Amino acid sequence: MADGDSITVGFGAATPYTMLLTLPAGHAPWTVFNYGVNGESLATMLANAPTVVDPRFTSAHPSVDTVWGGTNDIASGATVAATYANMVSYVAARHAVGWKVIVPTMLSRVGLDVQKNAYNALILANTAGADAIADFTGTPLGCDGCYTNSTWFQADGIHPTQAGITTYEAPIISTAAAPF
Repeated sequence: MADGDSITVGFGAATPYTMLLTLPAGHAPWTVFNYGVNGESLATMLANAPTVVDPRFTSAHPSVDTVWGGTNDIASGATVAATYANMVSYVAARHAVGWKVIVPTMLSRVGLDVQKNAYNALILANTAGADAIADFTGTPLGCDGCYTNSTWFQADGIHPTQAGITTYEAPIISTAAAPF
């Protein structure tokens, strides 16, 4: 399950990361659902997850939810603390259902790298109790000012290019999902 915003959708690219995930040999085949919505906030994901995400849960095999959100909340004026509080609530609610939860760090975004760094520090501290973190810090998608690099980011300074999705998003999230 991939719950997220336009980055999960793969906005402006031909193939979203969800279609490029790979797992190590020996894993059962997985069915991937991409429930990314352009412009979606983490607050909205939290409110919608009981009817959008949770019905896809099954105990027959590992049910893994990657929740990639927060950038739109922060861009709309929500504080980093309030945004992370929603992440904590989201993870706890999915765990209550039985999901394993992966939380990716926020990518570089025009005008928001200071907030990105504060939000990512909270994600990496993992007081939310995520089962795995997909860490983009230190990559060409997560470093300060990376949004200016046209190899990895589209001209809007928000969305990764197909190269960014293929080279970084899919492999990093695949690695985070591999233990499940």
